[in-house]
Amino acid sequence: MSWHHWQVFALPAIIGAALCAGWLLGKVSSLAVRHLVQRTQATWDDALYNRLNGPLTFVWALLLLLLAQPFLALPKSIDAVFSKVLRSGFFVLFFFSLLRSIDVLAAIYANSAWSKLHPASRALIPLGSRIGKVVIVAVASVAVLAELGYPVGSLITGLGIGGLALALAAQKTVENLFGAFS
Repeated sequence: MSWHHWQVFALPAIIGAALCAGWLLGKVSSLAVRHLVQRTQATWDDALYNRLNGPLTFVWALLLLLLAQPFLALPKSIDAVFSKVLRSGFFVLFFFSLLRSIDVLAAIYANSAWSKLHPASRALIPLGSRIGKVVIVAVASVAVLAELGYPVGSLITGLGIGGLALALAAQKTVENLFGAFS
């Protein structure tokens, strides 16, 4: 099956329309979620809402593109690439949301009663937050590359060996850190 003229123009038009409709649906669903979040007494859900409000537009846009994909009748090879890009987009949004949620989690722990009772341990919260972000970025990179069809076995092996080397090199430092923590 070859490309038709309407497909050349329809693909960018549908992507643009999906982004515009995603923005509109994102605003509507954001208002609904904000209404629910404001009804609770907890503050963590307000912070989480503020951090995850942005990616909502792209979630809707990707969902609309996924629904529009069968109507484009793209050639199989291009349809396969388009599917991989859409799935990779969902992976990126998922991991981006996790990254943004770590900041909320760190703020919750920083303001908790436990944190006030253990001020020395409170200094570990930013360190834990950064380590969590690095781990999420590493896992996200591997997941997206795997979804796009790249062989990631050697990358995972390299990360494992690098992590082992870092752990052995920082053994005393980590030992002292956990000693101070406990």
